[in-house]
Amino acid sequence: MLALWNSIKMPPEKWSQVSYPDSGDKFWVVGWGGKTAIYYNDIEKGSIFPPRKKK
Repeated sequence: MLALWNSIKMPPEKWSQVSYPDSGDKFWVVGWGGKTAIYYNDIEKGSIFPPRKKK
């Protein structure tokens, strides 16, 4: 599991949601693998792993 995490982790970076780029809502992306971003939404206090487009 640690090897997987080490291969997909990235320095935390604020991203905006593709479908609402001007909403001002952003979230912290902490990992990227294939079409999936691993992120933490500090507004809603949760992590989710849906498909995302890298910005």
